[in-house]
Amino acid sequence: MTDATTRFFEVLGRRRHEPLLARVTGTARFDITSDGDIEHWFLRIDKGDLAVSRSSDPADCVIRVEPDQLDDLVSGKVNAMAELLRGALVLEGDPELLALVQRLFAARSTQDAGLEGSRR
Repeated sequence: MTDATTRFFEVLGRRRHEPLLARVTGTARFDITSDGDIEHWFLRIDKGDLAVSRSSDPADCVIRVEPDQLDDLVSGKVNAMAELLRGALVLEGDPELLALVQRLFAARSTQDAGLEGSRR
């Protein structure tokens, strides 16, 4: 797993709440595929409260990407919906949840390391 992705999810887990998702409840699982292996990041959102784990539990939205693609997503270099339309990522489940989760990527790119210092 790449450092940008790991750092992104670890910081989200410590942050615990995201006001941009205050009206959102759902689960998203990121399946990162590399050389036949699959690593998982699981994000539970409950009215903006965030919980992150490495679970492979079923989710409302499952996003399958390669490691470099996920790095580009979490760093804000690429747009998740554009990547979906290009076929660069595979989505199972709720596309609206992907669009909402993308807000976290945008927050990360504009704040960069600012998430690390935020304790809400």
